[in-house]
Amino acid sequence: MAARQALVTAIVAIMTLALTTLTAAAACSPTPSGPSPAAPAAAPTQIPLTTTAATAPNSPGAPPATAATPVSPIASPGSAPTRVSAMAASTTAPTSAPPTAVPTPAPTGVPTGPHAVITTAGGRQVYLRLEVADTAETMTRGLMGRRSMPEDSGMIFVFAGDQRTPFWMKDTLIPLSIAFISSDGRILEMQEMQPLSEDLHQPSFPYRYALEVNQGFFDRNGVSVGDRVELQLGGL
Repeated sequence: MAARQALVTAIVAIMTLALTTLTAAAACSPTPSGPSPAAPAAAPTQIPLTTTAATAPNSPGAPPATAATPVSPIASPGSAPTRVSAMAASTTAPTSAPPTAVPTPAPTGVPTGPHAVITTAGGRQVYLRLEVADTAETMTRGLMGRRSMPEDSGMIFVFAGDQRTPFWMKDTLIPLSIAFISSDGRILEMQEMQPLSEDLHQPSFPYRYALEVNQGFFDRNGVSVGDRVELQLGGL
């Protein structure tokens, strides 16, 4: 009986010692009464400002693939494309007006190159510089498309023989007078021809030469039917 009581007393003593030790350990590390501090927020992921590539789908574990953004060929990065203002683009040099026929006095001396000397009934001599049409091409073209001709100039059509070929003013812009001339240089007939007209001008007599001048030249210089024309055509 005495031994049992001694054992119980020893057990109680051991339990008391263990309880005392646990209480002391708890007192050394007290739990704070306030809430636990929040974990710092992760820094946001930023995309560099210079990145212009679009992310393409990629397989797990592989680095992201990127598709390059095309660069405009008009201007280099950081510069604006060169432009022409509407005002500058619309400003052009003024178009010069088509030349107009300005009457000039007849030359006082004999012209050089192909020319004609017309002797009027009163004995006055009129000089006229000449362009010569003596081929099928030059005769067909004549004075077509021109806007003016010097007052002291004309065009002489030279045929191989007498004929009755008519003239017209298709595509010819200059009003003209025409004189039909015989092989011996006598003016047989004169007619007035209007610009762009397709009326046929055919003389009443066979002729060898036809002389075209600015309309009114014959009247202004007193030239009439029957007057003589001396042609200096450089050997023609």
